Amino acid sequence: MLFKRGSIFFKPSPVILLIFTVILSAVPGTASADSSGVKLSAETVSEFDEFQRKKEIKYLIYAFNSDNTKIITESRPVKLTSEFDASNAHYDEFVRLLPEKEVRYGIIDISHNISEGQRSQTIFIAWIPDEAPIKQKMLAASSKDAFKALPGIRTRISAKSRADLDKDTIIATLFP
Repeated sequence: MLFKRGSIFFKPSPVILLIFTVILSAVPGTASADSSGVKLSAETVSEFDEFQRKKEIKYLIYAFNSDNTKIITESRPVKLTSEFDASNAHYDEFVRLLPEKEVRYGIIDISHNISEGQRSQTIFIAWIPDEAPIKQKMLAASSKDAFKALPGIRTRISAKSRADLDKDTIIATLFP
């Protein structure tokens, strides 16, 4: 994107573009925060509906397609035999599948035994590691609002490092 000031053309840094986007998103009648144009694919919405309805899988991992125009399902585990798993073994697999230097989104069911009985909660995780390219981080930050339309997600987490994904900390937050 080039801008003209007088007779001079210049290209602003990614940080300046991000600040400009945030400012414009607050002004009525201008571009919104999800103006990146990256939307959920129809298959992604369909798989999420199956995830919510059948409860046979415990997580979904999403990525951008090759030309960054849609969010697609990248990974989903094989169907589980037990609906309730208080050990959350699938969470460790989910975290292991997140790449170190690329952004991803994830939706996962977390279960826990509390004094009132068994509880389960669906959470959304935006994995935007510090090592990811700046363009990819900006695209991810401006596109995560596409997931707000999906029903049943009560908790949203933004993670920059593996420490942000500590299972015990997340469970303590979800089930105080």
